[in-house]
Amino acid sequence: MYEYTLRMRSYYLTRVDKEYDMHLQAWLNHQVKAKRTKGSSKNPKQEYVYKAFNDFFNYEKRLKKVGINHKDVTIEEKKMAMVAERVNKREEVE
Repeated sequence: MYEYTLRMRSYYLTRVDKEYDMHLQAWLNHQVKAKRTKGSSKNPKQEYVYKAFNDFFNYEKRLKKVGINHKDVTIEEKKMAMVAERVNKREEVE
């Protein structure tokens, strides 16, 4: 019975973590679309708060904070970062 209780607790904690990740993703989606108004009240213009992906998430700085040397990053991780940067640049043009 004790083992069952531990497994159920583990399951519920895992669910809470997944829900947290989903809500965090929703919040980040909201933040990345954030705009601010520039210009006069007669001619207001909207522009994105984050103009580049690096403004939103500084990958290099984050790696340093957790103590990982950039050279330790795998090729696959570098490719994913490059794809994200290209997508971000494409959205800027639109």
